[in-house]
Amino acid sequence: MNSTGTVSRRAFLASAPVLAGLARPSAPGMAALRREIVESPVGVALHRARVFTRVFRANEDKPWIERKAMAMREYFRTVPLYRREHDRIAGSITETPGAMPLIVEVGIGENSIYTGENPKRKGYFKGQVPAEIWDYWLERNLWGRFRAANPGAQAPRGPDAGANYKFICNQGHLSPSYGELLRVGIGGLIKKVAARRSGEKDPEKLAFLNAADHSLEGLREWARRYGEFLGRQAALRDDARLAAELREMSDIAWKVSEEPPATFREALQLIWFAHQAVHIEGHGYSCTPDHIDQLLYPYYAADRKAGRIDDRETLALCENLVLKMYDNTFWGPEHHLTQGLCLGGSTPEGKDLANRLSWLFLEGGTNLALPEPLIWIRWHKNIDQEFFDFALSRIARHTCFPLMWNDEAVPAGLMELGVSREDACNYIAVGCNELAIPGQFYFNPAAHVNYLGSIQKALESAAPAFDGFAAAFGKQLRASIRTRSLTA
Repeated sequence: MNSTGTVSRRAFLASAPVLAGLARPSAPGMAALRREIVESPVGVALHRARVFTRVFRANEDKPWIERKAMAMREYFRTVPLYRREHDRIAGSITETPGAMPLIVEVGIGENSIYTGENPKRKGYFKGQVPAEIWDYWLERNLWGRFRAANPGAQAPRGPDAGANYKFICNQGHLSPSYGELLRVGIGGLIKKVAARRSGEKDPEKLAFLNAADHSLEGLREWARRYGEFLGRQAALRDDARLAAELREMSDIAWKVSEEPPATFREALQLIWFAHQAVHIEGHGYSCTPDHIDQLLYPYYAADRKAGRIDDRETLALCENLVLKMYDNTFWGPEHHLTQGLCLGGSTPEGKDLANRLSWLFLEGGTNLALPEPLIWIRWHKNIDQEFFDFALSRIARHTCFPLMWNDEAVPAGLMELGVSREDACNYIAVGCNELAIPGQFYFNPAAHVNYLGSIQKALESAAPAFDGFAAAFGKQLRASIRTRSLTA
């Protein structure tokens, strides 16, 4: 930590210089953007904490869900905006490049996973949280409620204490569904919410709809503010090429603030605004942006047919999205566990879903030689052999990506749990090895199942034959699931 209270990020990839040396971005701008992201310092951003504290304090008579949505709207309305040089996708998680936001309504403290990875990081939070913010949330956030419900629990009692990430951000491990957003746009969703609110009498439903309206209006204003901001930036540039790029970014932000996208860049930008809002709302880990190669392909195909884009341009934009995911997750680019992109797959009838964007996202992601986001391929017996060979060739380059999922085993397991075949075949990977169905399936990896303990007990009690061991292991594992053992 230096005198400004920030932590150097250079050590993150300096510990593996061979990865940095093997990075091969397709465009000089993406190479420069990668360098800037990796080398910028880590800090703690406070705008979200200040806004949420102010809004919650002023609206304590309203339901929690409404207060949170009102705070989100105020955040979007007031957060200072910036753009990294060479970045062609607008939207960042905080007001400061590389800084971590505080999800104060959940908890305040040092992330024990972050400090556990590198003990030298301990103390990164020291002196960062103003007393008035900590004091207000002491008995009001998740920690405070947990202490009230569990008087003997060892919940942290100071802003510099360490805690499991589940006490300082929301769970994550989800994949939002962006199909309807692309079809009707932010404005269309706002109209849909207004129609649902009309005549609604149930207080809980009305609170939810009010919260949805606040959140969407905030998202719309955030996009509009980027339109204004980028337009002003364009006017200040003497470089004609850069000024034109900024004007295009401005036009795209204005367009998607209200209307459905019509081009690849517009659709990509709208997905990023929404996906970044998920992280600003507080989901720290493991969020995959739907089946992005499937959602964006119609826009890409239309642009190619109309001559608006080529594969060189598309590849650079795919790399740009990967860099945005690396740079703007909950803990900043030094600690960004298990964000991901899931590509390819098959339909319920076994038809291969890999398309040209699957190739380009795979190429772009692995070009950057970064540990995040994770890149998954859904393998199946009818997969295009050339695409599969290409995936294997990328593994051989310098990272473990892409990771592989079995499109036969995974849907079968989901269907055994009662998921419909159509939904089961729409699965997506989130987190380390968790699953989701976009917009429908929320995976909470917190069952604390004692796999190793179950194996040990099975080995101690089972007959020599494998069938006896398997039966004993199943019995022990089911018992562990029932008791949600905390000794795993």
